[in-house]
Amino acid sequence: MKRWKRHLKKNRNRFCFILILLIAACQKEKPVPDDFVARVNEEYLFEEDTQLFLDEHENDSTRLKLFIRKWIRDRVLLDNARKKELDTEPEYLNTIDRVKEDILISSLFQYLLEEEMDKISESALENFYLRNEELFALESSLYTFNFISFPDKESAYKFYKMSGEHINARIDSYNDHNNKNIKYTMLVLREHNFTSPALFKSVKSLRKMQFSRPFQSEQNTFHIVQLINKYKEGTVPKFTLIKKEVEEFYLASRKKQIINNFVSRSLDEYDIEIREELD
Repeated sequence: MKRWKRHLKKNRNRFCFILILLIAACQKEKPVPDDFVARVNEEYLFEEDTQLFLDEHENDSTRLKLFIRKWIRDRVLLDNARKKELDTEPEYLNTIDRVKEDILISSLFQYLLEEEMDKISESALENFYLRNEELFALESSLYTFNFISFPDKESAYKFYKMSGEHINARIDSYNDHNNKNIKYTMLVLREHNFTSPALFKSVKSLRKMQFSRPFQSEQNTFHIVQLINKYKEGTVPKFTLIKKEVEEFYLASRKKQIINNFVSRSLDEYDIEIREELD
């Protein structure tokens, strides 16, 4: 859900940026600080302006330089267009009006979707999952397993030699006898999402609820895994394991319905007439 909100917020910012470029609105004069990023005559680009249009993962020096160059190029071209009074042409003004309307409508749709996201219940998602199980059939195997890390090889082998399948009891006993604070994490990974060959090899070789032998990761740390379950390609995992994926599918399927329902309700509230000869 957070990803959707970030996506909607980013789109809104970009719509506003396009509108600013098209209508060439006059900026309020800013005091000229020392920390501006770029300048064209009396127009300044500040770091806070670049953050609106660059994702966190895009915010590297190469992309930033490309963005600044484009900003400078656009400022120069816009200034030349204004000098030729192209911003007073009827075609340009009509285009501005159409773009403003499209942006406003898009903003309304985004607002409606954000409202809907806040209303999503666990039961609605689960019902959607049950009605559309075929959508969630796996394209590759999925593994659920407990992942335990150890400070050294000796500690890992001490744990491995203990008996019992119940991980909580086993970890509690190990911590009590060795004055340690070992914990575990339950992980859910599809086959193609494993980034560690050593981890995948260990998980793949296990029977259900079996503990692996200690293995050394590529980062030279020692681990043991316990396989909880394996879902083969073509099967449908439990809802709780793929809840985020279900949520994404649900929102995508609801988007069109939400908008259509709103438009339908709104049409009933307005006094609308179409001349008979044009109907």
